[in-house]
Amino acid sequence: MHTEDELADVAERGHAIFDEKIEPTLSAKDKGKFVAIDVDSGEFATATTGLLALKRIHKIQPGCRAFLMRVGHRTAVKFGRHVRVTS
Repeated sequence: MHTEDELADVAERGHAIFDEKIEPTLSAKDKGKFVAIDVDSGEFATATTGLLALKRIHKIQPGCRAFLMRVGHRTAVKFGRHVRVTS
């Protein structure tokens, strides 16, 4: 089990690598794609799904500490309730 500090470190590194190294190389056609980042090496992989991006980065860097982002969003996924309005 990872500590809260370890998870915070992975998130901080992942955001920094994405902002500094990856985001400048992306174009409008990449919006919505997922980016899996090895926070120790800076290597990354992109895909149309988060699972596929994670599989790709683990193939490049087996056992890596991976962080997942979604292009055009601050997080890869959102958790919460969806309210459905009906007439």
